[in-house]
Amino acid sequence: MDKIDGVKDKVVNKVEKYTNIINNYNNKFFDMLISGWSFYEILLNLFVILLIIIITTIIYWDSINRRVSKNSRCKKQMDIYDKNKGEYVVSVKNNNSKPLYDVRYNIDNKSVDILCACNEGEYNNSFENIPVRDIKNNKDRVIDKNCKCDKYYNYNDNDSDKIYDGEPGIVRYMMKQDQTDFFDLLDFNMYKNK
Repeated sequence: MDKIDGVKDKVVNKVEKYTNIINNYNNKFFDMLISGWSFYEILLNLFVILLIIIITTIIYWDSINRRVSKNSRCKKQMDIYDKNKGEYVVSVKNNNSKPLYDVRYNIDNKSVDILCACNEGEYNNSFENIPVRDIKNNKDRVIDKNCKCDKYYNYNDNDSDKIYDGEPGIVRYMMKQDQTDFFDLLDFNMYKNK
Protein backbone atom coordinates (compact mmCIF):
# COMPACT_ATOMS: atom_id res chain seq x y z
CA MET A 1 0.00 0.00 0.00
CA ASP A 2 2.86 2.31 0.78
CA LYS A 3 4.08 2.09 -2.78
CA ILE A 4 0.64 2.97 -4.12
CA ASP A 5 0.34 5.90 -1.72
CA GLY A 6 3.82 7.10 -2.76
CA VAL A 7 2.93 6.96 -6.48
CA LYS A 8 -0.41 8.60 -5.71
CA ASP A 9 1.32 11.47 -3.91
CA LYS A 10 3.77 11.95 -6.82
CA VAL A 11 0.93 12.08 -9.36
CA VAL A 12 -1.03 14.54 -7.20
CA ASN A 13 2.06 16.72 -6.83
CA LYS A 14 2.68 16.73 -10.59
CA VAL A 15 -0.96 17.53 -11.34
CA GLU A 16 -0.91 20.38 -8.84
CA LYS A 17 2.36 21.66 -10.30
CA TYR A 18 1.00 21.69 -13.90
CA THR A 19 -2.32 23.12 -12.76
CA ASN A 20 -0.48 25.98 -11.05
CA ILE A 21 1.57 26.63 -14.21
CA ILE A 22 -1.58 26.68 -16.40
CA ASN A 23 -3.40 28.93 -13.95
CA ASN A 24 -0.41 31.23 -13.82
CA TYR A 25 -0.40 31.58 -17.62
CA ASN A 26 -4.16 32.04 -17.70
CA ASN A 27 -3.96 34.75 -15.07
CA LYS A 28 -1.19 36.54 -16.94
CA PHE A 29 -3.16 36.32 -20.20
CA PHE A 30 -6.37 37.66 -18.65
CA ASP A 31 -4.46 40.39 -16.82
CA MET A 32 -2.90 41.39 -20.12
CA LEU A 33 -6.31 41.48 -21.81
CA ILE A 34 -8.02 43.42 -19.05
CA SER A 35 -5.38 45.95 -18.14
CA GLY A 36 -3.11 48.18 -20.17
CA TRP A 37 -5.09 48.56 -23.42
CA SER A 38 -4.96 52.01 -24.85
CA PHE A 39 -7.43 53.41 -27.35
CA TYR A 40 -4.90 53.09 -30.18
CA GLU A 41 -4.12 49.46 -29.42
CA ILE A 42 -7.82 48.59 -29.51
CA LEU A 43 -8.22 50.53 -32.77
CA LEU A 44 -5.18 48.80 -34.28
CA ASN A 45 -6.52 45.36 -33.33
CA LEU A 46 -9.93 46.14 -34.82
CA PHE A 47 -8.24 47.41 -37.99
CA VAL A 48 -6.18 44.20 -38.36
CA ILE A 49 -9.28 42.04 -37.83
CA LEU A 50 -11.22 44.09 -40.38
CA LEU A 51 -8.36 43.82 -42.86
CA ILE A 52 -8.26 40.03 -42.47
CA ILE A 53 -12.03 39.83 -43.04
CA ILE A 54 -11.81 42.01 -46.18
CA ILE A 55 -8.92 40.02 -47.67
CA THR A 56 -10.72 36.73 -46.96
CA THR A 57 -13.89 38.03 -48.63
CA ILE A 58 -11.96 39.21 -51.70
CA ILE A 59 -10.25 35.82 -52.08
CA TYR A 60 -13.58 34.02 -51.64
CA TRP A 61 -15.42 36.09 -54.27
CA ASP A 62 -12.47 35.94 -56.65
CA SER A 63 -12.49 32.14 -56.50
CA ILE A 64 -16.24 32.12 -57.22
CA ASN A 65 -15.76 34.55 -60.13
CA ARG A 66 -13.01 32.39 -61.64
CA ARG A 67 -15.18 29.27 -61.45
CA VAL A 68 -18.14 31.04 -63.03
CA SER A 69 -15.97 32.53 -65.79
CA LYS A 70 -14.50 29.14 -66.56
CA ASN A 71 -17.88 27.37 -66.78
CA SER A 72 -20.10 30.15 -68.15
CA ARG A 73 -21.42 29.55 -71.67
CA CYS A 74 -22.25 33.25 -72.05
CA LYS A 75 -18.67 34.24 -71.18
CA LYS A 76 -17.27 31.69 -73.63
CA GLN A 77 -19.58 33.01 -76.35
CA MET A 78 -18.52 36.61 -75.71
CA ASP A 79 -14.84 35.61 -75.70
CA ILE A 80 -15.27 33.91 -79.07
CA TYR A 81 -17.10 36.97 -80.42
CA ASP A 82 -14.41 39.32 -79.15
CA LYS A 83 -11.62 37.06 -80.40
CA ASN A 84 -13.11 36.92 -83.91
CA LYS A 85 -13.95 40.65 -83.87
CA GLY A 86 -17.52 39.96 -84.93
CA GLU A 87 -16.69 37.50 -87.71
CA TYR A 88 -17.40 33.77 -87.61
CA VAL A 89 -15.86 31.45 -90.19
CA VAL A 90 -16.87 27.88 -90.96
CA SER A 91 -14.45 26.01 -93.21
CA VAL A 92 -15.87 23.20 -95.31
CA LYS A 93 -13.46 20.43 -96.33
CA ASN A 94 -13.81 17.20 -98.24
CA ASN A 95 -13.16 13.73 -96.80
CA ASN A 96 -9.41 14.15 -97.44
CA SER A 97 -9.36 17.36 -95.35
CA LYS A 98 -8.76 19.50 -98.44
CA PRO A 99 -10.44 22.92 -98.05
CA LEU A 100 -13.33 23.60 -100.42
CA TYR A 101 -14.90 26.89 -99.30
CA ASP A 102 -15.35 29.12 -96.26
CA VAL A 103 -18.62 30.58 -95.03
CA ARG A 104 -18.01 33.92 -93.31
CA TYR A 105 -20.63 35.56 -91.13
CA ASN A 106 -19.86 39.20 -90.35
CA ILE A 107 -22.04 40.07 -87.39
CA ASP A 108 -21.27 43.80 -87.41
CA ASN A 109 -22.30 44.21 -91.07
CA LYS A 110 -25.01 41.53 -90.83
CA SER A 111 -23.66 39.84 -93.94
CA VAL A 112 -22.70 36.35 -95.05
CA ASP A 113 -20.12 35.55 -97.73
CA ILE A 114 -18.90 32.34 -99.28
CA LEU A 115 -15.25 32.38 -100.32
CA CYS A 116 -13.33 29.75 -102.25
CA ALA A 117 -10.77 28.03 -100.03
CA CYS A 118 -9.41 25.46 -102.46
CA ASN A 119 -6.04 26.00 -104.12
CA GLU A 120 -6.49 28.17 -107.19
CA GLY A 121 -6.30 26.40 -110.53
CA GLU A 122 -8.04 25.81 -113.84
CA TYR A 123 -10.76 23.29 -112.90
CA ASN A 124 -14.30 24.55 -112.41
CA ASN A 125 -15.93 23.28 -109.24
CA SER A 126 -19.54 24.03 -108.47
CA PHE A 127 -20.52 23.88 -104.83
CA GLU A 128 -24.30 23.81 -104.79
CA ASN A 129 -27.02 24.08 -102.16
CA ILE A 130 -24.86 25.63 -99.44
CA PRO A 131 -27.18 26.44 -96.50
CA VAL A 132 -26.60 29.87 -94.99
CA ARG A 133 -28.60 32.08 -92.65
CA ASP A 134 -29.45 35.58 -93.82
CA ILE A 135 -28.70 37.56 -90.66
CA LYS A 136 -30.45 40.75 -91.83
CA ASN A 137 -33.77 39.07 -92.54
CA ASN A 138 -33.33 36.11 -90.18
CA LYS A 139 -34.22 33.62 -92.94
CA ASP A 140 -32.69 30.48 -94.42
CA ARG A 141 -31.06 30.72 -97.83
CA VAL A 142 -29.33 28.33 -100.19
CA ILE A 143 -26.39 29.62 -102.23
CA ASP A 144 -24.37 28.09 -105.06
CA LYS A 145 -20.67 28.93 -105.40
CA ASN A 146 -18.43 28.37 -108.42
CA CYS A 147 -14.69 28.17 -107.81
CA LYS A 148 -11.63 27.57 -109.97
CA CYS A 149 -9.57 25.00 -108.11
CA ASP A 150 -6.36 23.06 -108.70
CA LYS A 151 -8.35 19.86 -109.34
CA TYR A 152 -11.89 18.64 -109.55
CA TYR A 153 -13.35 17.89 -106.12
CA ASN A 154 -16.19 15.42 -105.72
CA TYR A 155 -18.89 17.39 -103.95
CA ASN A 156 -22.37 16.13 -103.12
CA ASP A 157 -25.17 17.68 -101.11
CA ASN A 158 -25.02 15.02 -98.41
CA ASP A 159 -23.08 15.75 -95.26
CA SER A 160 -21.11 12.50 -95.36
CA ASP A 161 -18.76 14.02 -97.99
CA LYS A 162 -18.09 17.21 -96.02
CA ILE A 163 -16.20 18.10 -92.88
CA TYR A 164 -17.27 21.30 -91.12
CA ASP A 165 -14.80 23.20 -88.99
CA GLY A 166 -15.75 26.34 -87.05
CA GLU A 167 -18.25 27.75 -84.57
CA PRO A 168 -20.30 24.77 -83.26
CA GLY A 169 -23.63 26.65 -83.46
CA ILE A 170 -23.11 27.46 -87.15
CA VAL A 171 -21.87 23.92 -87.89
CA ARG A 172 -25.04 22.48 -86.33
CA TYR A 173 -27.10 24.82 -88.49
CA MET A 174 -25.25 23.86 -91.68
CA MET A 175 -25.78 20.17 -90.97
CA LYS A 176 -29.46 20.53 -89.98
CA GLN A 177 -31.12 23.80 -90.88
CA ASP A 178 -33.71 23.46 -88.13
CA GLN A 179 -31.03 24.13 -85.45
CA THR A 180 -31.02 27.93 -85.45
CA ASP A 181 -30.26 28.40 -81.74
CA PHE A 182 -26.96 30.20 -82.46
CA PHE A 183 -28.62 32.72 -84.79
CA ASP A 184 -31.65 33.15 -82.53
CA LEU A 185 -29.37 34.05 -79.63
CA LEU A 186 -27.32 36.29 -81.89
CA ASP A 187 -30.47 38.02 -83.17
CA PHE A 188 -31.68 38.52 -79.58
CA ASN A 189 -28.33 40.02 -78.53
CA MET A 190 -28.25 42.38 -81.53
CA TYR A 191 -31.82 43.50 -80.80
CA LYS A 192 -30.99 43.94 -77.11
CA ASN A 193 -27.87 46.06 -77.86
CA LYS A 194 -29.67 48.53 -80.16
